[in-house]
Amino acid sequence: MLSRERLRRELEREWALIESAEKKVAARWISWFEKNVSKHFSFLPEDSVVVFNVGGQLFKSTVKVWTRDRFSILAQLCTTAPKLRPDTDQSFFFDRDFWVFRLIVAFLRDSTLPESVEELRELYCEASFYRLGLLRHAIEARMIGEDAVAANELQVRLSDSQSAPVEAPAKVQDKPSNEDSSPSIASKYSELPDPFGFTSKK
Repeated sequence: MLSRERLRRELEREWALIESAEKKVAARWISWFEKNVSKHFSFLPEDSVVVFNVGGQLFKSTVKVWTRDRFSILAQLCTTAPKLRPDTDQSFFFDRDFWVFRLIVAFLRDSTLPESVEELRELYCEASFYRLGLLRHAIEARMIGEDAVAANELQVRLSDSQSAPVEAPAKVQDKPSNEDSSPSIASKYSELPDPFGFTSKK
């Protein structure tokens, strides 16, 4: 029990260090980007309201929200010279799923992600369409973090079972190995895009 708690604390400490390092790198990159982005983009004032019509549903928010990921299609349409022309109602139309787009808006506003694996999968695909690299990286980080915790807990359980006293041979050893009902660590996200191969099976 003590070994399990110690390993869990070590994992949490290492993960906190990784997150801290990632934040420092991101802060430096954003600082550099902000200094150079004006050379290539001219965005509307942050308090300006831009409307997107996604699948017939209107989404209104400020330029500050839409340009959180400044390399995205949404951000480009918030410039003084957008590559698409707005409709007569001054909205930009996308023939996409509005139900998933609402999750994009939630992330751009509050950095929130859904818990459902299916919604994460759909959100990842839509993030690719809109060129939202920030959102895709957030989903990948969620995958890596939860799988790392699951892997650590599995390793602890295996270690505890191996260190336990050996009793009489169990009959369950005669069962085929393919009848093991415990799910694979990666099965939780088997349908989620895996661009870096963290959970892909060989």
